[in-house]
Amino acid sequence: MVVTPGAATDPYRSREMNNPSSTATARLRARSLYLPALAGLIALLGIAATPTGMAPLPAQYLKERTFHSPDGWFAVDAPSDTWEWFEMRAFDGDADPRWPEASHNTVAWYARDSKGSEDCAIMESYYPSGPMINDSYADGLEDDVRKTISTDQTFSNFVVESIGIPVPSSLRYRYETRKKSGTVTYHFVYVTGWEHKVFLQTTSATPKEPPLFRRLVVSMRWLQSP
Repeated sequence: MVVTPGAATDPYRSREMNNPSSTATARLRARSLYLPALAGLIALLGIAATPTGMAPLPAQYLKERTFHSPDGWFAVDAPSDTWEWFEMRAFDGDADPRWPEASHNTVAWYARDSKGSEDCAIMESYYPSGPMINDSYADGLEDDVRKTISTDQTFSNFVVESIGIPVPSSLRYRYETRKKSGTVTYHFVYVTGWEHKVFLQTTSATPKEPPLFRRLVVSMRWLQSP
């Protein structure tokens, strides 16, 4: 169970739809699992100049090391000048890679350290009257993530917690997958927001959360109220 902050520390708690129906919550939660499914993609990207299905991020969305979402809702700082950014153009069918809208609720970007091994997938979703991040949102999350795991892997050690990073009323979950070969991958995901949600994910070969990814997560901030 996730323990959500009290009203005094929760800027979204005064809004309507604080306790959305379980159907709406499950629908958005399942849709958001696009991001956990990116774990396998991240592992396959390697060091190609431009990963398949992606395009270099247009320069107008980067200011020095800061990525500004094209729709103006949030910003994220890359840990260093060596990070490069891509639009995930094949992420949600023929979705416009710049922002989510009514017919395509999710868009995503990929960032990686060109001089190192760390990377990150960032997804933005938009659902009018979407559920808040609370116990109702978290209920069933483990089972939903488990359904995204391929048949040649096992899933274990799922942990979910309410956390104040990157902003109050965020959620962090982590889990492990193991291939039949014995290779273990550790997954780390943060989610924050309300109608607009942002998901940040990475994978690692060790159980310690990658430090540069953590720095990127901490830097995320909303430019408008989600």
